[in-house]
Amino acid sequence: MPHEGMLRPTGQHKLGCCIGSGSRLGCNTTVLPGRVLPPGTCTHPGSVYRG
Repeated sequence: MPHEGMLRPTGQHKLGCCIGSGSRLGCNTTVLPGRVLPPGTCTHPGSVYRG
């Protein structure tokens, strides 16, 4: 997982996504695998986040 320009181990075999603090996802929002939502991200209901 990239963080501050470096790869950081997660200790997991699989990683869904990382959601920043204060983010708000609308109902039925789909976040694709491996995506990173920055802090404070807002999505609309039913949207697909491809980030």
